[in-house]
Amino acid sequence: MSDLRMVRQVIALDRLRELSRIHGLWPDEGRLLHHALSECFGKRTIQPFRLLPGRNGSNLATLYGYCSRSEEELKSISAKVAPPEFHELFSPATLQLKSMPREWIIGQRLAFDLRVVPVRRLMRPILPWPDQAARSKPYAKGAELDVYLVDAMRKWPSGIPQGVERAQLRQDLYLAWLAERLRPAAELVPEASRVASSRRITLRRGKSRQDRPEAIIHGELLVTDSQAFIEMLTRGVGRHAAYGFGMLLLRPPHTAV
Repeated sequence: MSDLRMVRQVIALDRLRELSRIHGLWPDEGRLLHHALSECFGKRTIQPFRLLPGRNGSNLATLYGYCSRSEEELKSISAKVAPPEFHELFSPATLQLKSMPREWIIGQRLAFDLRVVPVRRLMRPILPWPDQAARSKPYAKGAELDVYLVDAMRKWPSGIPQGVERAQLRQDLYLAWLAERLRPAAELVPEASRVASSRRITLRRGKSRQDRPEAIIHGELLVTDSQAFIEMLTRGVGRHAAYGFGMLLLRPPHTAV
């Protein structure tokens, strides 16, 4: 496997939104960034990635991503093939890279910040709850649904019982889903992890619009397989990694090992 590198690029949000409208991709900034990165550096060259807006209403945002190419290679590709507007957006003068570790210590504890689309693709149809009046047909095999909805419907086919706190249930199900996705590369530390925020968002894929859950998860993990951990960083966690989701931004742990 090629050496993994982390990329950093500062982006002007007003210019990003202007380009989103010009290219007919507004308001899905993730899709615009996917398109722009592909045009500049080639498909899946910088993936997964994450756009972090500046604080206090700043017009500047920071894009981070993982790639296996060197700084010289990225700048050379962009100079040769990138459309002017995207070459300007990812200015070679401010592009920064750093090398990631080639090996991770088994048992090493790391904190992380992760933006994901917590969904499951149904392997078999599932019946909606009786109180879902707007839904008269089963959810079909192959449908992509919120983990919270799928796992809760399977556990309670007649509906969530009274007394179950739904916000806590959502957090528990999202963290259980994440623990599955981290294996065998890492083990989630549940007591040091939480869902910082969750909401519904609209994604544009081709001509269709998809309503999906988004969750920001802050937590800690233990590395259990060095090579698998590198591969997980490279591919991202969960679905839609090509559109700004699934990048593990690593941090020093809050709890000493």
